[in-house]
Amino acid sequence: MIGSRLIFALSACILGLPAQVHAQSVDADQLCPRLQTSGLYYAYIGSDGQVVARLVGSGKLHYAVNSRFIYSPPGPPPGDGDEGVWHIRTQTTAAAAPRANKVYVYRPSIVSRCSGGNQLLSFNRDDRFVELNRYIDYHAADRSREQERPLHDYFHFKMQNPETRDCARGIRTDDASLLGHYVFQTVRREDTPTDYEVASTIVPPASAAPKPELTSRYQGLSSEFAYRETSGMACVSFSPPLPTGPVRAQGWFSDAESNAIEAATVWKPRTTSVVLKRLRGRRVVELINQVINWDGQ
Repeated sequence: MIGSRLIFALSACILGLPAQVHAQSVDADQLCPRLQTSGLYYAYIGSDGQVVARLVGSGKLHYAVNSRFIYSPPGPPPGDGDEGVWHIRTQTTAAAAPRANKVYVYRPSIVSRCSGGNQLLSFNRDDRFVELNRYIDYHAADRSREQERPLHDYFHFKMQNPETRDCARGIRTDDASLLGHYVFQTVRREDTPTDYEVASTIVPPASAAPKPELTSRYQGLSSEFAYRETSGMACVSFSPPLPTGPVRAQGWFSDAESNAIEAATVWKPRTTSVVLKRLRGRRVVELINQVINWDGQ
């Protein structure tokens, strides 16, 4: 019985159909070996408690807050000696959420090759929602980044030199030569509203810009790093989109991420653009640039 279910799961992945395996949560490392086809997957826990892995591009996806994106690259896994650094940027439109004025910014707490054996701390659940203006200013080539220590300390970090594999000649992810890779498309600083402006202004539902020179309005923006001390594990996983406009607090002791997750149960996402890039020093390779269509439920 178990063997037949595994065969079905593998066959479904190959065909780009829903794949199911028993699990209590989405564990990317456990799911990765079962994904026989390369590409971007959306994995979530179904109503029966099983993990459903849908190959992006196989039809409209059903949004679930208990989910993960998983990227399975083509070919054999790279060698264990290669440091693994990826950046993921998402922009989401939704029918039932305020306009985004913050960015979900996340990097897990890691011990990197250049951290000297020390753990690099990350933003806590309250501070992961960074004001959009702060994010834009930090990643603008013509602005000083000295005053924005949280993004420097809790998000960006130093990578080893990919050729010599040493840190003395390594490069930080926020080096000036890399800043353009973190910029959101069709999002301008002057279009960013405050919480009060969003709450007190009637804002139409999000839609793609009808003309290239006009700015699209989004309900969710995210910027995330994935890291492995080595890149030998083939898959890369990252967070689902969340609403990043003003949301209602769920209680005195709730945190910003919990509030956003609760708001995400009713925000009705329409589209999410996903851009995933691999960083090896100053060499950046775009792996995924894809638009996801949601079923609107």
